[in-house]
Amino acid sequence: MQYDLISIVASPRGLPALRQLLRELPCSFSTPIVCLVQSHPGLVDELRGTTRLEVRWAEAGAPLAKGTVYVSRPGTSLVATPDGTFTTSPFGPESSALDPVDAFLISTANVHGSRVLALVLAGFDRDGVSGCDQVKRAGGTVLVLDRATSRYWGMAEPIVQAGAADRVLTIVEVAEALRGCFTSQDLLRCAEIQIELAGLLEAAMRMSGTSMGHITRLPAGSDRLHIVVQRGLGIEFFEHFDAMPEDRDTAWCRAVRLKAPVLVTDVTLEPSHPAHRLARMPYRAEFAMPLLVAKPHVEAHGALTTLFADGQAPDRLDSTAMDRLARAAAGIITRIG
Repeated sequence: MQYDLISIVASPRGLPALRQLLRELPCSFSTPIVCLVQSHPGLVDELRGTTRLEVRWAEAGAPLAKGTVYVSRPGTSLVATPDGTFTTSPFGPESSALDPVDAFLISTANVHGSRVLALVLAGFDRDGVSGCDQVKRAGGTVLVLDRATSRYWGMAEPIVQAGAADRVLTIVEVAEALRGCFTSQDLLRCAEIQIELAGLLEAAMRMSGTSMGHITRLPAGSDRLHIVVQRGLGIEFFEHFDAMPEDRDTAWCRAVRLKAPVLVTDVTLEPSHPAHRLARMPYRAEFAMPLLVAKPHVEAHGALTTLFADGQAPDRLDSTAMDRLARAAAGIITRIG
């Protein structure tokens, strides 16, 4: 899954979701993001305070840099040009009579084809339906926020009813799909796999009485564990622990090496533990179950891990029930290939 461009549409109601999405993307994220938003003069500075990515105003004719977020200036809209840059128009996306959202999305589809991802956070009446349809027809991908987590369903509904959306996701699911470690896969397939794994992780967290956890994957031929889904941790944890070498002293690395459950009761007592390099240690204890697959020899394809804050680690964990969840997760992980 690789895109040349991520195009985002957001009215003021969609700006909180935009901030949340950018906050969840790591500094290593490389695809340019171009946002057509109903903005205000301070928006770029606000977004810079929420993300590790570079944020700039979109300038006509300026080449797009990797890992950079471009925002339409107040009172202007954007149209993609054949040379891969954008031109600006002297009317904002709120000028619905001129269909600026359709023009923005149709132009990105015409230039980037199947290599464009369109994300609708919130919009303006039916403006955008034709644009999303054109993105789909060009082979690109269209995502909209679900009714439960979006601030405003008004634009998403006509897009979904017109069959112009590929998937309705939460903003957390969008962020996980974008930063997914198995980027050779189609983004929608990544999202489906991550949603299934997230359900198992959340069940394990409820069973363990904690609000923190993650599932990691060890790709074939690799010695590094990649985070596929996480809950209750944040972007610093992801950037620090993603692609963690298998020989480190975390519970999940040990579980993969030993092919057995591992409980670390207090990481602060283990000087070699990588958590000591975090600016703030959000947890003290770790319990990891390996994701075991027999093919024909037993191999560990990753780990299901729950994390516990001070005093929260239970005296006894139901390892049998956790093992069932881990085996189910292992079956899903093998579908990644």
